[in-house]
Amino acid sequence: MFDNIAPAYDRLNHTLSLSVDRIWRRRVVRIVGRLHPRRVLDMATGTGDLAVMMARSIPEAHIKGVDLSEGMLDVARRKVAARGLEERVTLEAGVYDALILELGAAAGQNWWCVVYPPLCFSGAATGGNVQYGSRLWEIIQGFFAE
Repeated sequence: MFDNIAPAYDRLNHTLSLSVDRIWRRRVVRIVGRLHPRRVLDMATGTGDLAVMMARSIPEAHIKGVDLSEGMLDVARRKVAARGLEERVTLEAGVYDALILELGAAAGQNWWCVVYPPLCFSGAATGGNVQYGSRLWEIIQGFFAE
């Protein structure tokens, strides 16, 4: 589906979101910029707006964008080339069966999240609690709530 709409995706996204996508993107860049990252992974990079904005706003960072859609990545590659960011922004198509994220939580507990399909473990991998339906969304919301 995304391959078919890739050429018009940015216009559609800005219109349908009433440009809210631009607001949250600026906020993400501001928050991530405070961390002074050297490497950033942009999952589901789409047409590369966030990856390009990160590269332009955080000069020391190398951005890797991954997306399922070659059509979206073609648009992203043109944006990266037009801005001369090829040395700092790399893009690749990727299809994965699982996405895993380990999160350190308060009180020394760790969360291991299989983001897709959603499943989280707390505590030790063998003796911890298992929760279906990822707590990851709550953590992400907290990250942006500041």
